[in-house]
Amino acid sequence: MDAISLVVDVLLVGMTVLAALAAVASRDVFRAVAFFIVFGALMALIWLRLSAPDVALAEAAVGAGLTGVLMLETLGRIRRASDVEPVRERPRHPAFAAAGALALVGASAAAAAVAMVLERAPEGLAPLVAGTPGPMENPVTAVLLDFRGYDTLLEIAVLLLAVIATMALYPRGRPSPAATTPLTRGPERGMLLGWFVRMLLPVGILVAGYLWWQGADAPGGAFQGGTVLAAVLILMLVTAVVELPSPRWLVTRLALAVGLLAFLAVAAIGLWASGAPLDHPSFAAKPLILALEAVLTLAIAACLAALVVGVPHVPPRRPSRDGA
Repeated sequence: MDAISLVVDVLLVGMTVLAALAAVASRDVFRAVAFFIVFGALMALIWLRLSAPDVALAEAAVGAGLTGVLMLETLGRIRRASDVEPVRERPRHPAFAAAGALALVGASAAAAAVAMVLERAPEGLAPLVAGTPGPMENPVTAVLLDFRGYDTLLEIAVLLLAVIATMALYPRGRPSPAATTPLTRGPERGMLLGWFVRMLLPVGILVAGYLWWQGADAPGGAFQGGTVLAAVLILMLVTAVVELPSPRWLVTRLALAVGLLAFLAVAAIGLWASGAPLDHPSFAAKPLILALEAVLTLAIAACLAALVVGVPHVPPRRPSRDGA
């Protein structure tokens, strides 16, 4: 490691720690959210310095992108609510702050000592993955969708459960925030914003498709492509400068669950062809994985967009004439 790389790494680590401390210690909520977004962007740069571009793409898209948008939207709704009482700030005792700082320093020192004592494996699992023949040239995609498909299946299930839990926060019959105002009848926007969103739509679709296809041989994949597609969809829905058809609740729920359903279908195909779930047949492994990633890209985009803008709820049933 040369001197320039060392200086860059030290600056990245220092700025990341300062951003994290500023996000936690700031008394202004908006400033804390802003520092959290900066923290996510710096973490993406750190993952890039660690030669993990797949993780860097996911961190930049989710940690610094969609999560920041979700926090800003939540903050805006809280400030617009008229019935929210300000929380009284409790006095902070300096002893608790000192104990927390001491515990953090001790845990960091212990982690550094353990990392120095343990036997290092510079190449990690790369030789094992490279020595195992598979349909995908990208080792990350090969591990996530070929060797360890159960992990990705559980991740998709957890993402769907997170959306379901968010939907459960609304009482039955109450529309989501995105459904209270028609998406196709937003306020008048500036010409520059309208032009930008209209130009961004085809570019975002192309970038998402490129990341999906490139994930077979290089950094990319379903999660990165789905996140880019979700960002474009969220921008269109929030700005309301592009007219979109109002989504039906059944179609929306099918789009949310199609990723998990596709994964279960692939598991059933593997069980039928090879005798084990998620054991792809050798004659159609790569097309099957690419098709699965295409469906996962759409499902991930739908889930992430639903977490930010909401989903249409089932309209309340009208009472029958006999009162039943």
